[in-house]
Amino acid sequence: MKMGQPGQLKSSRSYPFSLSEDWNLISRTILPLIDQDDVPLSGMGESGIGDILQSFFFSPQKAHFKWMDIGEQVRYCSLPDRIR
Repeated sequence: MKMGQPGQLKSSRSYPFSLSEDWNLISRTILPLIDQDDVPLSGMGESGIGDILQSFFFSPQKAHFKWMDIGEQVRYCSLPDRIR
């Protein structure tokens, strides 16, 4: 890794919930963990979390296709407004 280049690890979890005999609700959360060396000076570093992405999908229990769903995504910003 170059000086000051961030390393990123994304943690993703999906949880299916049965809503009825015909439909599922699938919740997926992506949480990026970020670590950056040599910032602001050589030998120093920063680490934290990035913006969280939350997705919700409705999917039929018995799909007629290989994969079929419809859903929405919500992004939670991890930085306060005063820093942006």
